[in-house]
Amino acid sequence: MASAARVEDTTFSDLAARQRHPAVDATIKIVKSPVGAGSGVVILILIAVALSAPYVSPFDPQAISRDKFVAPGVEGHWLGSDGIGRDILTRIMYGARISLYVGFLTVGFGTLAGAVIGLFSGFAGGWIDLVIQRVVDAIQSFPAILLAMAIVSVIGPSTTNGVLAIALIVAVNNSRVIRGAVLSVKENTYIEAARSIGASPLRVMMQHILPNVVAPILILVSAGFGSAILIEGALSFLGLATQPPDASWGLMLSRGRESIETSPWLALFPGLAIAVTVLSFNLLGDVVRDVLDPRLRGSR
Repeated sequence: MASAARVEDTTFSDLAARQRHPAVDATIKIVKSPVGAGSGVVILILIAVALSAPYVSPFDPQAISRDKFVAPGVEGHWLGSDGIGRDILTRIMYGARISLYVGFLTVGFGTLAGAVIGLFSGFAGGWIDLVIQRVVDAIQSFPAILLAMAIVSVIGPSTTNGVLAIALIVAVNNSRVIRGAVLSVKENTYIEAARSIGASPLRVMMQHILPNVVAPILILVSAGFGSAILIEGALSFLGLATQPPDASWGLMLSRGRESIETSPWLALFPGLAIAVTVLSFNLLGDVVRDVLDPRLRGSR
């Protein structure tokens, strides 16, 4: 009797799990993962810090003081100050705003453009697919950071132009992955069935192919934040993205390397901010990939 009750409870729990929305079920699996939960908490803290920076930051991020190179913990500067007296903690908090701004915009626009290109290229096939993929190959032949540097050098260094350059790289890389998923889905029998009953190409693409490539798109979104933030930090480090006096982690790291021997905290704390943020987004992306597509588990 006890075993029958356990079997019945298991059956009811399985039925309840199957009745949940797939998005809710995936979220529960991500939260139950220690890596997913931990990286998610770090990202939520980062978002909270970025949103609340104007209200809780201890100093003005651009305020100049006569106290130069104050050590961490001295005179209310918990992470020290730079060569012109600006508080490092405050500037890291404001730098989080720029990093998230760049991450959300580049991944959002880049993934949207990549989805459109990959969906159209894979579905159309023929010479259209051939032309699009040769253009994609030509762009991908350049290293991402060098291509971003070239684009920003032409259109001018700024945060907005850095977003445009990174979004182009994200769009090109994502379009290739989405095209592969479209080619796989297009061969299924239900696509032929939809065409046989007179469904238009647009309807087949939007109602039968697009819903079946949502999982790869979500994986690309979750995994793209870390790369976008890292590229923005590299461009700012080289003076090609965010410009002074705005606070950017890459810009702070560039200024801090000039005094690395006398004031190591100037480069240490911005570097840690970049490392922790990129690692958190990458770990969360790995968990999302494993949950949405278990066939790819361990492939990275």
